[in-house]
Amino acid sequence: MKPSSYPKRLETEKANVKEIHQPWHLNGRCPEGTVPLVRTQKSDQMRAVSPKNFNKKYPNEVLHPQAGDDQKNHEHAVFFVNNTNSGGKAEINIWNPRVEPGDFSIAGLSVTTREIQTYLSVGWMVNPSMFGDNLTRIFMYWTVDGSVNTGCYNHQCSGFVQVNNVIALGGTASPISVYDGPQYQMAVSIFKDVKTGHWWLQVQGNALGYWPSSLVPRLANGTEVVQYGGEVFDSRGNGGGHTTTEMGSGHFGGDGERKASVFTNIQVVDPAKNAYVIPQHISGFADRRNCYDLTGVRMTQNWGLHFFYGGPGRNPNCP
Repeated sequence: MKPSSYPKRLETEKANVKEIHQPWHLNGRCPEGTVPLVRTQKSDQMRAVSPKNFNKKYPNEVLHPQAGDDQKNHEHAVFFVNNTNSGGKAEINIWNPRVEPGDFSIAGLSVTTREIQTYLSVGWMVNPSMFGDNLTRIFMYWTVDGSVNTGCYNHQCSGFVQVNNVIALGGTASPISVYDGPQYQMAVSIFKDVKTGHWWLQVQGNALGYWPSSLVPRLANGTEVVQYGGEVFDSRGNGGGHTTTEMGSGHFGGDGERKASVFTNIQVVDPAKNAYVIPQHISGFADRRNCYDLTGVRMTQNWGLHFFYGGPGRNPNCP
């Protein structure tokens, strides 16, 4: 119940990760041989539009951001790598953005096929409709048919196999980064096991679990797109003005260190070497830069390949 091997790390990599806590840890940890599951309440299901869509994205909701008009309710600020890899990793700093009822705000890493039918994702999110609060929570999502009949967040459907007893998917994450103050990161990675073909999810250095190779046959030869960045869902579809839901810290990427949100140590897995490498060709995209934007990627000794992103949503330039 662990990977047969891990992709080799870069010798120059410097970890900037501080430990993430979940409040339930104050009451102890799960015994050996068990895993933590967030309890689903009746009130959680009643908040869903329909029982069928509970804890599930709508069909084609995970389309590539370049789809533009196909996602009128979704806005992105992302970078993506378009070539065959065996996974990706990054460190995402954690914030608690303001989110309007019915909206959500996400920061995450995704590995997908080019047509975005098979989609594996991990990160943090604030989603009042799903969880009934405005807390920042660790999430995982998957689908193999663009969310038409398969896929869900966390453990609300069968498929993902959790083996770790430390981190609860759907559980809250803390501490939270402070504007112009202490910053806290979450290290995430998704990679293919070279022997079994399973796709493993790693959070804070913990091998959390895997998607069986039989579940994601479209990824047998690797992922075609690795994506990093933020997403906001505007439940009103811009009717009556843009949402005030924030992305990341709620500040534009240009505000920089300790103010804007950041992805650091961005890497992909070279399938030939089974090793993490710095991607050579990475493209950026933002739907509406006056609402949410991102800076260009930069390379530094302490942060590796990184970029800043985010925004406040509605503002004088984003009415």
